[in-house]
Amino acid sequence: MSGVIVAGMHRSGTSLITSMLASGGRHPGDELLSGPRDEYFEDADFVQLHRAWLADAFASTMPRSMLDTHLDWGIADGFVPHWLGRSPDHPSHWFDMARMYAAKRAARHGAWVAKDPRASLFLDLWVQIPDVRFVLVYRSPWDAVDSAVRVGADVFCRRPRLARRAWLEYNLRLLRLAAEHPDRVLLVAAEAVAATPEQVWSTLAPWAQLSETVPSNLVDPNRLVTRIDASAIAALYREIYPTHSALVAALDSVAQVPRPGHGARCSLPIPPGGGTVAPEAGIQVIIPCRDDGDFLAEAVASVEDRAQPDLELTIVDDGSTDSETLRVFDALRRSGRQVLRLPGVGLPAARNAAAATSRTAVVLPLDADNRVLPAMFEQLCLFAERDVDIVHGSWRRIGADSAVVVPPEMRVEHLVPHNQIDACALIRRRLLDDLGGWDEHLPFWEDWDLWLRVAVRGARTRRVDDVLYEYMVRPLSLSSLPSEQRTLAAVTVERIMSKDARILGRFDALRSAEQRVDDVSA
Repeated sequence: MSGVIVAGMHRSGTSLITSMLASGGRHPGDELLSGPRDEYFEDADFVQLHRAWLADAFASTMPRSMLDTHLDWGIADGFVPHWLGRSPDHPSHWFDMARMYAAKRAARHGAWVAKDPRASLFLDLWVQIPDVRFVLVYRSPWDAVDSAVRVGADVFCRRPRLARRAWLEYNLRLLRLAAEHPDRVLLVAAEAVAATPEQVWSTLAPWAQLSETVPSNLVDPNRLVTRIDASAIAALYREIYPTHSALVAALDSVAQVPRPGHGARCSLPIPPGGGTVAPEAGIQVIIPCRDDGDFLAEAVASVEDRAQPDLELTIVDDGSTDSETLRVFDALRRSGRQVLRLPGVGLPAARNAAAATSRTAVVLPLDADNRVLPAMFEQLCLFAERDVDIVHGSWRRIGADSAVVVPPEMRVEHLVPHNQIDACALIRRRLLDDLGGWDEHLPFWEDWDLWLRVAVRGARTRRVDDVLYEYMVRPLSLSSLPSEQRTLAAVTVERIMSKDARILGRFDALRSAEQRVDDVSA
């Protein structure tokens, strides 16, 4: 055996397994590509081969109507060229390029390894090259997709379904090669690489003819976050994305090194809804959603992983029309979760309608593309002291941005002229009722309006230092809205500021000061 090719879906631990092969004496390449935080162990020539083939494939076959694409991963909104990955249909010069690459690496390095996730799409081609074997790496779909979203590529921040589709395309090819060429394939779960690297090494070393000495510090386990089959997100995938769950189970069944603890198929308790918690006790989490079904499973899972007897979860379908979102809602209903269906009344009205179904002591609004963290529920004890009405804290931005945001105290001077506190906070229901809930006449910024009314009222608020939730940042902003929407935004600001003389006075004073600065600058 001369060469080893490492393949698998992006964000699935291929770099970790390649680092082990390199540590054992296999040469990873002369020019390695690096990312912002670490080395990918990708030979630049190997990656360039696949990028050139993908460019050829999509140039001749991709429909022009495709809007969401990530051609560097070989995926375009569920579309894959019909001959991509089918060896009889490959152009003949691709085989010549592959043979030349393998021959060059063998002559230069002897025992070599080449890693590129894109190789998964061309396994039918590479298997035609003699003296090449394959280490194929797979990872649970929920973790691989989540990692792709967190990387921050615009297309995945907008539509995680594209990453889910890519996961299927890549891993179906891994399973096929493992079934058709078991003598040349070692199938390894990324979770095993992170959890038990020494055991993985004991399988990998003799198979890939590595040095007998086990390298120290094989793998940093913190580089790969894993959520086991008993987690809420795994249960939701079984209900919402059964094809993905079936495929990862099939991979586990044939892998030489499967995922640790795979097959732990337990059902998680679903938080009740619809007023089942006793009045003045516990917490109601409200998740409104309109056509954001791509993100909904992660939001629901973040709540259900912390399920407790005095927690209610109310999910709102506010007039969704997107077919994928409707499919997600159907799966959630079938599983017994409370899904309130509304005809598209808007976010403030959707929250108010959901809040009306329950009488818990505390309400938590959670956007469909955000995820609550354990620290949020730890703050519930503060409400037992009866000296707090609002608890809010920091949040971690994920997706198109990566930072921790620390908000100010909830005071008028911190909320004018613009909002600095997100909607996701623990709210005592009595206060929310007294304030009339969220203003249903506002097209947006209803959270800002609520916080201003809270501050003017002098309600008891507390900011904590903990990071309480994750906030998805997508490549859409107010600055990208058409001019009529920006005009509506200006009108909305005026409406919010005009509700109270103290707020309006401070806003007018700041606006006058800004105008004077502009006049001097001009």
